[in-house]
Amino acid sequence: MIRGALVSIELARYNRGMRRPTRLGLAILAALLVTAGAYTIYWYVVAREIKDGVIAWAQVVRADKIEVSWQKIDVTGFPIAFRVELETAALRDNAVSPSPEIRVPSLSGTARPWDFDDWRIEARAGFSTDLAGSGERESVKLTAQTADGVVTIEPQGGWKLWLTLRDAGISAADRVRISSTDAWRSECGARV
Repeated sequence: MIRGALVSIELARYNRGMRRPTRLGLAILAALLVTAGAYTIYWYVVAREIKDGVIAWAQVVRADKIEVSWQKIDVTGFPIAFRVELETAALRDNAVSPSPEIRVPSLSGTARPWDFDDWRIEARAGFSTDLAGSGERESVKLTAQTADGVVTIEPQGGWKLWLTLRDAGISAADRVRISSTDAWRSECGARV
């Protein structure tokens, strides 16, 4: 009898409407977890594709006598960006004699997941490039303490580069100091 009274009191306090918000909340939570999981898988798959693409590009440009090398490559930036980081990178154009070479201690390129056509590039530790002398032409060396810019990949092929150099210097017969400069380059039909 006491038990029956307690059950009737509990049933009187039971509110069927309370179950719906709990179910709705769990459904929303489950949908968010599925979405977050799917995006995580997407990010890591795309990051692997980007890394493999950079490695494949370095192999493809060898046909044009361009050597690209690095000590370490990594893709970071989860979840808001894809950041390709190259350590001790070098590029040498063997199609030209004498071959110019650019060396970058640390180079990174960052793109947002919704915009793979525009990459922000940074060489926080600067870079140096050499163009050896030939005949009567003096050798030239360009150095920059830092460099940053944007590479835009064109939909119909080719690319554009905007680059800012800070604390740059050019050495030929004499040394010239440059505090800051901007450069722009457009290449049509280049393989990227």
